Formats: sequence, C-alpha cells, structure tokens
Amino acid sequence: APLRTASHRTPRPLRRPRVSAPSGRSVLQNSAFLIVAEVLRRLFSLVTVILIGRSLGVEGFGQYSFVLSFVAVFGGFANFGLDTVLIRDVARDPRRTKSQFTATLILKLLTSSLTVVVLAVAISWLDYPAATVEAVYLMGLASIFFALADTAGAFRQRHRRDVGVDDRLVARRGHLVLGRQVHPELDHAQRGAR
Repeated sequence: APLRTASHRTPRPLRRPRVSAPSGRSVLQNSAFLIVAEVLRRLFSLVTVILIGRSLGVEGFGQYSFVLSFVAVFGGFANFGLDTVLIRDVARDPRRTKSQFTATLILKLLTSSLTVVVLAVAISWLDYPAATVEAVYLMGLASIFFALADTAGAFRQRHRRDVGVDDRLVARRGHLVLGRQVHPELDHAQRGAR
C-alpha cells in the first residue's frame, strides 16, 4: 500500500446545511400568490393607461407615451443590475446586509443621477417643444426616486420572500400623477373645450 502523508490526504466532503424542501402546499400557495399579484398588477396598469389616456386626450397621451419611452431608453443605465447584486451578496453574507444596502443605494443614486444628466443633455440637443423637454426632465428626476424605491423593494422582497406588488403599484401611481404634468396647458384647454 502506498505511504500516505499529510499532503496526500483525501479531502473531507463539505457538510451542507440541511434545508427542508418546501411542501407541495406551500409551493401551490406561493404560485397562486404570484399569479394573483401579476394579474392585479396588469389590471392596475390597464386602468392607469385608460385614465391617463382619457385625461390627456390623443395628443397629450402621445406626448406622455413619448416621454415614458424616451426616459425608459436611458432607464436601464440607472440600474446596471445593482438590485440583483445586492440580493446575491446579502444571501451570501447576511451579516453585511446594512453595508451592502447602503452601498447599493449610493451607487444607484450616482448612476441614476448621471443617467438623468445624460437624458437632459440628449433631450435638450433634440428639437422638441419646451413642454415635452420639461416633461422629460420631470420624469427623469422622478426616475431617480423610482430607482431607489426599486432597490428598497428588492431588499424588502428578499427578506419577506414574496413579490413586491405594492412597490409596482406605487410606481404606477407615480406615473399617473406625473402624467397629469406632461402638458398642463393641453389638459386645461381640453377641459375648457368640453
């Protein structure tokens, strides 16, 4: 038999913590909750779009859609996947939760602010009416708060282990309120014409 020295020992297998498998009932309940939450979110989105469309009229709704689309093009740069990294890092080392959350919020604030600056330069460079430019500025500034709220929602979701439907509804409500600001003169003129 070969001589075994300390450097040739076979490593012990790592012990993994025992995690109980979810029961069929809890999987079914969680799935049902996710389905109901998604249906409610989509219904709320539909109602929001209808209300904004009726409130702003055809031209105002077109302008509102442009503003949302223009801001959304730049919105991906504000996130950079930071929420996913936060959840992953907190799952790896829960003791660093506070520092990871703080660092993510600071990074998200910086990336969102930089994105808004680029957005403002881009819309100013293009030839759009002043009301549209102002609406893009307003929605861009609001997107900073939406980005921070997304991070807080992702963080809460990680700890609650459920879907942050309430965060999505708040964001939709914010779009509804901001939609009224897209073109106040147009909205006022339409009310007078009725």
